[in-house]
Amino acid sequence: MSTRALPFNGLPMDCWFMILDYLQPSDLNSLSKVCRSMHENTKPHLYRNLIWNWNRNPLRRLLNLFRTVEAHPELLALIQRVDFTVPLEDSRLFSSHTRANESLINSPRGYRSAYLFCQQILERSNMPDISGWKHNMQRGDPYLFATLLISQLPNLRRLSLDCSFVIYSGWPGMMLKHAMLTAPAGTLSKFEHLSWIEYGVTSARIRPNYDAVYNPFHDPHVRRQHNPYQFTGFFFLPALQALSLWMGSPILTQEISKANKMRENTMKNILSFHVEGGHMNTYDMKFLLMNMKNLRELSLGLSYTFPFEAWSSARAIEEGLKSIAPNLEKFSFRPSHLSYFSLALWYQSVHLEHLGVPASKLKFTPGFFKQFPKLVSLNVPAVYLTGGGYNRKSLAENLPSSLENLELRDQPLDMFWPERQWDELFGPVKEFFPP
Repeated sequence: MSTRALPFNGLPMDCWFMILDYLQPSDLNSLSKVCRSMHENTKPHLYRNLIWNWNRNPLRRLLNLFRTVEAHPELLALIQRVDFTVPLEDSRLFSSHTRANESLINSPRGYRSAYLFCQQILERSNMPDISGWKHNMQRGDPYLFATLLISQLPNLRRLSLDCSFVIYSGWPGMMLKHAMLTAPAGTLSKFEHLSWIEYGVTSARIRPNYDAVYNPFHDPHVRRQHNPYQFTGFFFLPALQALSLWMGSPILTQEISKANKMRENTMKNILSFHVEGGHMNTYDMKFLLMNMKNLRELSLGLSYTFPFEAWSSARAIEEGLKSIAPNLEKFSFRPSHLSYFSLALWYQSVHLEHLGVPASKLKFTPGFFKQFPKLVSLNVPAVYLTGGGYNRKSLAENLPSSLENLELRDQPLDMFWPERQWDELFGPVKEFFPP
């Protein structure tokens, strides 16, 4: 039998790493079992990305991982991306507490040691309301175990979490707040490399039961579970540049101002900010925008119960946008209704004047976007540029010459425009974007 080395044994390590970058996790797992040398070479790639379907028995997978890192804690430093979301084809809302979870923790298959390992993390970190954390840990709450895993990742760079994380107590947000402001040194990660976060936005946008007609934050049961204090910590992450949040009615200004006494917020570092499903008050919105002075991309998918809330919000957004006008390149504003009840109100408002406030008040100040010299993309309901379709002027008087993409949409606010009014709008649009 020939003892000649196989060709791939002579490949430089750089080439090996390039090949490994293209392999799927299942292939990496198989390759790591070939030999000890191959296992060591594939380990950084095997643990670099944790991308799981959150609806597929996450607690068992988390406990298996904790059992592994208890024996090999160095593996935690290899994890750079965590994605615990639900794909498009799976629209079920995951249930966090089941008897099966409780029995799994106490099973004789070795998970008890993983549970005790997590308990040590919790006790060392001295979490606020630690009794609540311990109670949910005993119930086998996978959201809590996932949060404890995230809290121990020193090199995490990218984080994507399902919208159910926001609904069920908001453990990740509360942990980040503690890690940034009050945690004992050396107990939780300081997230010095975490630059990109999607907290519930992606899965909330694609799920059919979370569409524009039904917003879960309008459900009384969801509101009772939703923690409005869970978002503060995101604005103190030292390396964060892109932040996407799916939020209900957050408490921000008061909490951030209070936290500023312990540590200065890092909102000036954020370049991209995306809010989905938010029911924010005007003061919070203005406060955030005025502190994100270097923002390049802004997307606001805000929800309102009554039309007059959208009118007052437009004024607050306009005030906040003035502070980021020199750098803003992309702006999207998508107001929507919170429930079937508020949708009925929109339908009753065939003419916005019937509610006692003229549609012109919804419109941004004429020429407002002229203040944005770098704006290349604008996405707003048509009514915000035209004042309800009346007294229409050339868009050249209202928009900057830098604009390359303009999207005017039918939203609940202006869904009642007759076709002829849209036809009238196309003329100025064609003039602004010549062929």
